Amino acid sequence: MSETGRPIFSISAAARMLGLPIATIRTWEDRYGLVVPHRNASGHRLYRRDEVEQLRFVRACMADGARAADAHRLLAERIDAGVPVPAHGTRLLILLADHDRYSAEYQERLLLAEGFDVQVALTEEEARRSLVEKSPSLVVVDLLVSGGTGLDLCRFCKRHGPRSGGRGVGPPVS
Repeated sequence: MSETGRPIFSISAAARMLGLPIATIRTWEDRYGLVVPHRNASGHRLYRRDEVEQLRFVRACMADGARAADAHRLLAERIDAGVPVPAHGTRLLILLADHDRYSAEYQERLLLAEGFDVQVALTEEEARRSLVEKSPSLVVVDLLVSGGTGLDLCRFCKRHGPRSGGRGVGPPVS
């Protein structure tokens, strides 16, 4: 379900994530035209994850002493050269195992807006595979996944999850 190209962040959410005033983001959009958000049917600005990271890059350049124009020029050079803007910090991966596609999508959007990476699994089998392949930091299990096998999935997570092998963060699950 998760797509990096889907616009999901409002300008307010982007401003909070970046620690910038909304007016600054709008000014950059008008003045430099480099990071231009999509507009929904009501005309509200919606940003993709990569666009938020581009704005974060500009802010970081400015924190290092660059002027806004120079920071946007550096961003334009990276974009033209096809060099990706580095993602900010390490993002925690959360695995959502839910039987309800709509509930999972809603939870995914909320978690993405808070800066987490999200992997959605709609069956127990998908969740087990994702747990082994992706090694998430946290697993959220709907007990009704795959017809009520959520408790079995929790046991599997406890035995085979990243914390049992020492790869995860935090104390072991007991």
